[in-house]
Amino acid sequence: MNPIHPQDPLSAEPFITKEVVAQRLCVTPETVRRWASDGRLPSYHFGRRLRFLWSEVAPRPSEEKLKR
Repeated sequence: MNPIHPQDPLSAEPFITKEVVAQRLCVTPETVRRWASDGRLPSYHFGRRLRFLWSEVAPRPSEEKLKR
């Protein structure tokens, strides 16, 4: 299985930073980090680096799912 994207062994999708995700969701990078920490956004850790897959954040999540 490909460690890049566990759901799809053939995927070669690049990871994106919290800054890119923040821009896409119109929030701050700190908010993205907090949502990832809370489990509201799927994320991947590489050492201290936090990364996301575009396909998992491209559709805008519902507001009620993210804001509790």
